[in-house]
Parts: sequence; structure tokens; C-alpha cells
Amino acid sequence: EYMGADEMRVLCGDDVGLVKQAEFFEQGVARCEHKTSLPSQDKHKSIRQFSWTSTDEESVLVAGTHQVCKMSTDLSTTDVILSETSENVIGLASVTHKEHTGTFVWCGERGKIEIVKYESGENIPVQSQVVTTAEAASSAADRTFCCCAVDVSNLSVAIAGNENDIQIWSLNDEPKVVWQAKNVKNDFLNLRVPVWPTGLAFHPEDSNRLLSVSAHQKIRVYDLKAQRRPVVDFNGGEHRLTCAVWGHSDQSAFAGNGLGQVMQLDLRKQGVVQVYKGVGGSVRQISMHPQLDTFAVASLDRWLAVFDVSSHSAPTHRLYLKQQQTAVLLSKDTTKQEPKKSRTVSDAEKVDFPTPKKLKTKKSAKIARGDQ
Repeated sequence: EYMGADEMRVLCGDDVGLVKQAEFFEQGVARCEHKTSLPSQDKHKSIRQFSWTSTDEESVLVAGTHQVCKMSTDLSTTDVILSETSENVIGLASVTHKEHTGTFVWCGERGKIEIVKYESGENIPVQSQVVTTAEAASSAADRTFCCCAVDVSNLSVAIAGNENDIQIWSLNDEPKVVWQAKNVKNDFLNLRVPVWPTGLAFHPEDSNRLLSVSAHQKIRVYDLKAQRRPVVDFNGGEHRLTCAVWGHSDQSAFAGNGLGQVMQLDLRKQGVVQVYKGVGGSVRQISMHPQLDTFAVASLDRWLAVFDVSSHSAPTHRLYLKQQQTAVLLSKDTTKQEPKKSRTVSDAEKVDFPTPKKLKTKKSAKIARGDQ
């Protein structure tokens, strides 16, 4: 059973390259204690993705529009640029395995995929080198990729975009395409169904399950071992879907759209369970807590919102951050709050209320005086 959190730490990035650390405390107290920025702030150089460098969360990798930097968790040390590129970064993931310590994978909108290894020490400057490079082929020269997902356990990358259906690349040894999605059958008018994935997510415990949402409101789940077409396919509303993340249950997921709605999905019944309130702008990213039933939402309404999965009302925490939020990452370093004991009638104090006096009307006053 979810018990909430007394303290919660959230990293969030915005559309001008600022990285902020928000802290939430009990009784609704919130503050933005630390903040830093990429080497240059620009309206066109937004934060795209966060990824912890290790399980102890001592430092974090930050993907800007054209670069990947390393920052300390408290945002106190100087940013270290690990990789730079001319194309927009659409995905980032740090490989936390012991044999791949100090390694991360990033993807670009033109299909470039790189594995970068870096070394750092107390008296040694950070040095990075590209280990593996792959180029995903686009369906046309003017078509770019807009989303990707990285499975760090198998070093595989799923990448997709407008009229570029999902490709999965294996980066072990020689990079190659190991799986490619196949479009669904034609509709009832025998017309081709358009393809435009906007959000991808591997299942955290089963890398053969891939979640996809599209700009055409389609929510799909692929079983990589079963077939190339989706095993789950249903409509997720009337607005463009922008991002998706798996829940703690095998049949649960969360998705956001361009209207500012965050939806909980039931993949078994193929429908929307509930829509969370409190987000007023296009949802850019959702971050799920690894243990608790809590998730954070970054949207363009400039508010950072933290939700309880079981709550049907407003967010449990909100904080105004001035800039439009484009990326968010929840820290697992939280303290659980014991549920409050509900107050019963026997626990309540007995209060003797005075008996109200009977109000006199004009008729009752005449009868009291004996008037006819």
C-alpha cells in the first residue's frame, strides 16, 4: 500500500537550459533550493533528458539540445561536457552495470546512436571517447526521428519518428537492426494507417515488451518475441499523445497528451482508467518513482506536479518554476510517511452543547399574555 513521502527530491529541466532541484516536504511545503544551467542558455537549447550515472545517485547526466553534460546531484560542481553533436538529442540513458561503469547511450533526431565511455577522478580531468556508433536509416531524407528508448540490460535502442516505424538496434559487438515494427492492417476504407510514434518505453523488468504512443492517439504494446505487429492497440483520446511510461504493474501504464491530460492506462482492458487533474500545459515528460506509487510531470504550464497514483484529485505537490518544463527525474531517496490513524467516535472528545432556546413568535406572545 502506498504511504506517500515526507521528503521528495525532483530534478527538472526547462526550455532555456536551466536545471533545478525541487524539494517537497510534508504539509505541502516546497522549495527550489539549487539550480544551475548548461554552459549556454538559449530559448532553443532546452533540456531533453536526465539519467542517473549510478544507483547511488551521486551524479546525473543531462542531455541538452546538442550536448550531454555531467553534474553532481546537488548541482554545486561545474558542468562537464561529455559529448557534443550537431543534431538534436532525443534520448539518453546511463549504463549502470559494473562491466559498463562510466558509459552512456544517446540518440539523435537524424538517427545517430552512440555509446560513449568516460573516465573521471579527483585529480584527473574527465575524458570521454566514442565506443560504438550506429546510423538508423530514415524512410525519407526530410523525415527525422523524435523519440527513442534504451534497454541498458541488453544494450539495445528503440528509435522511431514521423513515418519512421520502430527500429530496435543491438549495440553489442557490431551494431545492427534486430527487430523492426510492422504497420497494422489497413482501415475499413482499405487506407493505410499513418505512423508517428512520439513516445517509447521498454518494460523495466521484461525487455521484450515495448510501449508506444503516437501523435495519432494510438497506444500500442509490442511483444518482440511474438510478432512485429502490436499485441495491444487502442485509442487514447482525441489529442496528440506526447510521452508514456510503465507503471509498477505489468498491465499499467501512464501517458500524457498535448492538451495537458495525464492518463492512467489499463493495458489488459485496453482503456483509460482515469485522468489526473492539475496540469494546464502540454505534457513533455513523466517520471515514475522506482518504489513508490508516485510520479512527477513536466509540462509547458511552468508548474512541476507530483501525483499519487491512487489519488483522483489534484496533485499532492506543486511548485511554480517560472520556465516551461521539458524534462523531469524523480529521486528514489525519499522517506516514507506512516499513514495517519483515522479518528473514531470513541476517540473524540465529548462536548456538551447548550440546548437552544425556543424562539417566540407574535402569536405565541399573545397567547402567553392571554390576548384573544
